[in-house]
Amino acid sequence: ENQSQYLALGAELNAWDWAQLRLGYRANLKDSTRNVPSIGLGLAPFGVLHLDVGVAKSANEIGASARLAFTF
Repeated sequence: ENQSQYLALGAELNAWDWAQLRLGYRANLKDSTRNVPSIGLGLAPFGVLHLDVGVAKSANEIGASARLAFTF
């Protein structure tokens, strides 16, 4: 089994509480081929509809997520 030790950093830019841009990077300190950058976008117009999408990709894998929520 491959050993791993992760260091992860992320940042979020928030525009008027209704749009968010998220950037992240996860580094495997034991195996540099498993480093994973990620990007995400969040939208929450009028505080009622919330949509979040994100994508992460490395040399060996890709991941994506989506979330839809309503506040009432």
